[in-house]
Amino acid sequence: MVTITLNLFFFPTADRVAHYAGDNALYADENGKGYYVLSSIGELKDGEMGALTEGQIMRRLKIFEMTPDFRNIQKLVYDFPVETVHKEQREAPGIVKMGDTYVLFSSGTMAWRPNQQKYSTAPAMTGPWSPWKNIGDETAYGSQTAFIIPVVGNQQTTYIYAADRHEADNLIDSRYVWLPIQKDKNGELRLQWIDQWTMDTETGEWLITR
Repeated sequence: MVTITLNLFFFPTADRVAHYAGDNALYADENGKGYYVLSSIGELKDGEMGALTEGQIMRRLKIFEMTPDFRNIQKLVYDFPVETVHKEQREAPGIVKMGDTYVLFSSGTMAWRPNQQKYSTAPAMTGPWSPWKNIGDETAYGSQTAFIIPVVGNQQTTYIYAADRHEADNLIDSRYVWLPIQKDKNGELRLQWIDQWTMDTETGEWLITR
């Protein structure tokens, strides 16, 4: 008989402090550096879980620079402010670079319930990151950020919002939602529901088919 032990908690460590890792994302930058974005509920120091603020455990997003071999974290480079309202605490990070701007998408902490997705922008992974802005409707069309897919074509680059649609009562039947991210005339990002759309991966162009 083979016994397998599963470690359900992951604590990436930097500066002798281990950080509880919930939802997370990895990003390889053009300069060769790697970054680890995680949704954390606390730090583990001297064998005890540390509270984040005023004795309460609150989930927040953190960005770490990784070691050159991409196998561990090296240092904390940005720590997003703690939100005191539970649904405003952030998880499910998805990171992408659009032109010269880094864009981080995330979800509120509402378990399996879909909620308002938001995004923040910065000139560098180390920040400063802008205040969160809403994108999509109040439930992101029943989805939660999973990752952002850039499709680089010879005519344009399209960024696809790839998200989980959780079926809380039957998780095995959960699906993906894929929608093109658009920009309005003011440069703000937009997400709208489209029943059917198609993409030319050679040109990077997309169009509504229904």
